[in-house]
Amino acid sequence: MPIQELIQFNAERKMLEGDDIETMVVRRIEHMQAGNNHYFQRVLPTGVVLEIRGQAMPGGGFVSTFSDITRHIEAEKALQYANEHLERKVDERTLALSKAKAEAELANRSKTRFLAAASHDLMQPFNALSLFTDMLKQQVKGTKSETIAEHIQDSLGVVESLLTDLVEISKLEGGSQKIVEEPFAIQDVLDPLFHEFSLLAKQQNIRFDFQSSCLWVNSDIRLLRRIVQNYLSNAFHYSPTQKDGKQARVLIGVRRYPDKVQIQVWDNGQGIPQEKQDVIFQEFERLEQNRDKPGLGLGLTISKRIAQLLNIELAVRSVVGKGSVFSVTLPTCAPEIKSQVESPELIESNSPLFNGHTILVIDNDELLLEALKQQLESWGLPF
Repeated sequence: MPIQELIQFNAERKMLEGDDIETMVVRRIEHMQAGNNHYFQRVLPTGVVLEIRGQAMPGGGFVSTFSDITRHIEAEKALQYANEHLERKVDERTLALSKAKAEAELANRSKTRFLAAASHDLMQPFNALSLFTDMLKQQVKGTKSETIAEHIQDSLGVVESLLTDLVEISKLEGGSQKIVEEPFAIQDVLDPLFHEFSLLAKQQNIRFDFQSSCLWVNSDIRLLRRIVQNYLSNAFHYSPTQKDGKQARVLIGVRRYPDKVQIQVWDNGQGIPQEKQDVIFQEFERLEQNRDKPGLGLGLTISKRIAQLLNIELAVRSVVGKGSVFSVTLPTCAPEIKSQVESPELIESNSPLFNGHTILVIDNDELLLEALKQQLESWGLPF
């Protein structure tokens, strides 16, 4: 049939766009006679979507194809809707996460500010309780109550240690920890720690060895001491017991390198599995076999935060069943000649030097003042 009749038939059935049927027919005939190709999509009144392509033939004539692409279009629309829906969900989730993160950061800052600001007020009651407990131990010494007093003192020591760790890590997180770097001899760090832990070694029957050093470093002596103290505390805390069948040993020493020095703490404890040697420096992470030990697992976390502040390196090597070695490495510096300051002589409580002297105690905590008052009175000093 002539193509003109077919076009007119479709136009009368409203399958072509436009109102003037004769003009539409003439225009389309001229378009094909001119050999112009065409491509468009048409949505029929029934909802069917047709893809219409027209192609002029080289020897004359014109080929048109009509393809039903309804399902393809519906799939595209469904995919577009899904993408738009997913984008909205992503935007909503991102907004929720951003809000939750902001709230968490605000809560964390508030917690940090509170602990940093209240550290003095938090520690005062424990200081007072420690004094009262020490005086109680002296009064009940040799009686049945002595064991109870010792248990109270031990419990207070654990709680005070936990609170100290929480306050310290809050200061590190809040950026309120001050750094004072200056040259000092490593021995100034190691000597007090050795004497401090030597007493504990005798109580726990631990062989504690010490290797001295004449090297100097430039760092914050107080914060460096805290790192080494945490190492020693862990070594003593997790040292073998009599039921383990071996003598507990701890060694602190210094290894010299060309331009740096490494402070090392060795122990012959239970050791740390390879896969856990990075995890133990994270907050509140403890080995499964140490769950029954008191503590929050913050000591190594504090050491790591301090090392980051001081830009020094921490490391651990360990063999399960053999023991561990924790180290801190920092650059050395030239020794400095410092003027010798004579240390004040300690005065015994029964010394006659107390006679005729006035002791002024200033504090804003009444409980601590009362504890100090009773401590001085127990030394025979009028208050």
